Amino acid sequence: MPSHSNDVSIHVRLYGILREKLPPNGRTVFSLIAGSTVGNVVDRLMITGHVQTAVNGQIKPLDTILTDGDTVEIFRAAAGG
Repeated sequence: MPSHSNDVSIHVRLYGILREKLPPNGRTVFSLIAGSTVGNVVDRLMITGHVQTAVNGQIKPLDTILTDGDTVEIFRAAAGG
């Protein structure tokens, strides 16, 4: 598939049990259409349930728009109490 000039390349890192979705080390690089969000990455990986997400080391919501070179980290949210 040809890449589009407005594609962005992002790094994805999964932690904990989610690492199983990206063997062997829980890391990959995705090419996404410009304007894609953290939620699009979660959907692409078919991750269900409550997760916490960070972009470039800062906690961000799923509607955060990604830019070229961003690093997205996804992990299960810790239970409180």
